[in-house]
Amino acid sequence: MSANLTDAADASRIGRYAMKTDSSPAIALGTRNRNETPAREIALWRIYLLRAGYLLIAVGMGMQKVPAFLKMLPLLFWEIACAGIRN
Repeated sequence: MSANLTDAADASRIGRYAMKTDSSPAIALGTRNRNETPAREIALWRIYLLRAGYLLIAVGMGMQKVPAFLKMLPLLFWEIACAGIRN
């Protein structure tokens, strides 16, 4: 019978990780019931680091896209003016 248990344990492996089959009614810390996921706190410095990264991306893209848009702006105004004259 122990051979069947080891075969079942080997069959439940995916790659090198075994599947977790624990069905105990444990309640996670920070939750009120079993179905609720616990909230994790994020360090404030990580939030500021993420914001700084987004700011860097926005400034970098702005430095590339705004001059290209300003270069095309007279052409855009010319096309709008021509379209207004035709209609």
